[in-house]
Amino acid sequence: MRELDEAEFKATIVAPMQRLDDIDDPIDIWPYVDPIATRFHVHPDGLVDVVYRTADGRFDHVCVKTTMKDVYLVVIVDIERRIVHGHHLLDLPGLYGDM
Repeated sequence: MRELDEAEFKATIVAPMQRLDDIDDPIDIWPYVDPIATRFHVHPDGLVDVVYRTADGRFDHVCVKTTMKDVYLVVIVDIERRIVHGHHLLDLPGLYGDM
């Protein structure tokens, strides 16, 4: 499991990010998430809140709900290679204050 630091995470963002309502041929992220779920407080229902695709179509950012408000475990999927590139804990209140 590869935890991306802030710079590595930002390097996987290519604007404008597109919100996906339906994913064609997604990969199963749960074998990757399950071993780190407790550490990152993943919601016990295992919910994906939203998926964003980079403008260049290289990465999907799968935002998995945690038990903390507005904090997500973002699993970055390399679309072409069909593998998980890594993960990052996105703490929106920590970045932007209470929303």
